[in-house]
Amino acid sequence: MLANLCVGPLTMTGRLQGFGLLMVYMAAFLMQWNYSLDIGSMQVIHSFLDFEEKVMSKLPQVPISMATKVMKVFVLTVEVGVVAYPILQFFLLRLLPCMPPYILSMFPGCVKCDPTLLHRVVKLCLHIFEAWMSLNTIISGTTWMFYVLFVGIVCILDYFRVLESKISEIENDSNKDDCIHLYRCIQILEKSFNAFLMPRIVPATMFCVPAIEILAFYVCISFHADISMPAFLIFPVMAVCAGMNNILVITLASRVNVASQKMKIAVQKRTVGRCRRALAKRQIRACNVLKIKFGSNFIDEGTPLVMQNFCINQTMSLALVKRRKVIS
Repeated sequence: MLANLCVGPLTMTGRLQGFGLLMVYMAAFLMQWNYSLDIGSMQVIHSFLDFEEKVMSKLPQVPISMATKVMKVFVLTVEVGVVAYPILQFFLLRLLPCMPPYILSMFPGCVKCDPTLLHRVVKLCLHIFEAWMSLNTIISGTTWMFYVLFVGIVCILDYFRVLESKISEIENDSNKDDCIHLYRCIQILEKSFNAFLMPRIVPATMFCVPAIEILAFYVCISFHADISMPAFLIFPVMAVCAGMNNILVITLASRVNVASQKMKIAVQKRTVGRCRRALAKRQIRACNVLKIKFGSNFIDEGTPLVMQNFCINQTMSLALVKRRKVIS
C-alpha cells in the first residue's frame, strides 16, 4: 500500500488523497500495536479507579468542569465519526473503486465500470471487506486514545481542582502535608499514565493526527468538486475530528503542565506565615512538575498553537500549489 502511494502509477492528487487515508490506518495501527501483550493500559485504568476509590472518595467533590463537559461531547462526537468512517469509506469506494490507498488501486487494470457481473461481485466483496477491516482497525486503535489519553487528561485536571480547593484551606503544617501528599499521589498516577502513553499513543496523536488534518482539509478545499456525495463526507469527518483533537485535546494536555506549576506556586504562597517555611520549600521543590510526555519532549502551553499554525500553513501551501497549477 505504501509502495503503491510512493512509486506506483498515481497522480500527485491521488497520492495526497491516499496519504490522508493511509495516515488514519497508520495512527490506528500504532495505537493498537501490542505484540508483547503489554497490560499497561489495564494497569493505568485500574490505577485511576483505585485512586478514585481510595483517595478522591474521601475528599470533597467539585462541580463538573467545562473541560470535562466539552471532552465528553468530543468523545461522543468522535465515537460517531469512528462508526461513520467505514460506512462513508464504503460509499467512497463504490463511487471511486480505484481510490488509493485501497486494494484495487494497486492493480493497473482497475477501472470504474465493470464489464461483467463477476467483476462487480468481486469489487463489492472487496469493498465490504475493506470497510469491515477499517471498522475493526479504527475501533481497536482509538480505544486507548479515547478512554486512556482523553479521559485521563481530564481526570488529572479535575484532581488538580480538588487539590486547589484543599490548598485554599491550608492553615498549618498538617494541612500543608495533606496537600503535598495529594500532589505526590497525582504525580505517581502521572508516571504510570505517561509510561503507557509515551511510547505509542501520544506520538501517534502528535504526528499522525496533524497529518490527517492537513491532507483532509486539503482534499476538502481543492477536490470538493471532484468527489460526489455522500462519499466526499469522509474527508470532512476526518478533518473535523483531527482538528478538534489538535485544538481541544492538546490544549487540555498542555494545561496539565500549567496547572501543576500553579499548584506548586499556590502551596508556596499559602504556607507563608502559616507553616515552617524552610521545610515547606524543600517539600515543594521535591515535587516535580507534571507533564504529558512524548519521547523526550512534553506538551507545554505553546504546543497547541504551534501545531495548529503548522497545520493551517501546510494546508494553505498545498492549496496554493494546486491553484497555481490550475492557473498555469
